[in-house]
Amino acid sequence: MTRAVSLVPSATDIVVALGAIDLLVGISADCDQPEALAPRPVVTRPMLDAAGVAEDPAGSDAAVRDQIESGGLLYSLDVEQLVALAPDVVFGQDECAVCALPSSEVTAALVGRGVHCEVVSLDPADLEDVLATFATVGRHLGLEAAGRALAASCRSRLQALTGGPAGGGPARRRVAVLDWVDPIYLAGNWVPDVVRAAGGEPVLTRPGARSRRITLEELTGADPDLVVIAPCGLDLEAAVAAGHQLRASAGEWPALRCTPLVAFDGRVWFSRPGPRLVDGAEALAAWLAGETPPGHVGTRAIGEGEP
Repeated sequence: MTRAVSLVPSATDIVVALGAIDLLVGISADCDQPEALAPRPVVTRPMLDAAGVAEDPAGSDAAVRDQIESGGLLYSLDVEQLVALAPDVVFGQDECAVCALPSSEVTAALVGRGVHCEVVSLDPADLEDVLATFATVGRHLGLEAAGRALAASCRSRLQALTGGPAGGGPARRRVAVLDWVDPIYLAGNWVPDVVRAAGGEPVLTRPGARSRRITLEELTGADPDLVVIAPCGLDLEAAVAAGHQLRASAGEWPALRCTPLVAFDGRVWFSRPGPRLVDGAEALAAWLAGETPPGHVGTRAIGEGEP
């Protein structure tokens, strides 16, 4: 039986969706979903405290940039624990040093201990790439057919919205998805595809483009009909607080004060390139249609003047 370690939450979500949870012998500290996931040994931990990040987003952003620019890492690896788990495959990523420990660091640590196992880096650029990773994960677990079936099921749900991952149906409302608010970062990669699949039109970005920093002037100049606040790695309450912070900073931009804001749990809906992106698309489609997403937790409208 394959022994797998997941160092990225998206891979954990894929393994769970494949019904292969019993193959998962180790995870990262960020693998906090689904809530029903039984405790597993944790082999990587973030250097920054999540509570501190939520309380001081600007300071945390500066600390992250300083650490990366100096060649430092944002995650620690428990090499002894990882070696003891004797994995056959480790799922990681190299796309974003802020989101997880680079898989190249994991490979180097294992080779340094004389341990040789597959380290698979999952680095999708857009939504089609995300769907392709389901088969990749499945193949390394001996479940490639299940991975392809999972991708087909997700694609079918997306097509039921507006015509598929690329958003083949007509755009309805202009949407800006922010994965940070101080400073403001516009979500990229697969998120524009999710917006289009939900029936919206992403502003100031395109599928596959990286998340990037923008100014408040750029955001207001794009004249979005809806702004989604989904801070990367933070929960719903932190997203709501970030939304109020954005409102407060928009004093000289009255148009933004009137723009509807919706908070999404950034840990679940958009940041992590796995099956839950489809849930995010369905929830966003409901908001765009003027409805509250049925059965969805982790999303909330932010009204002006709320406490």
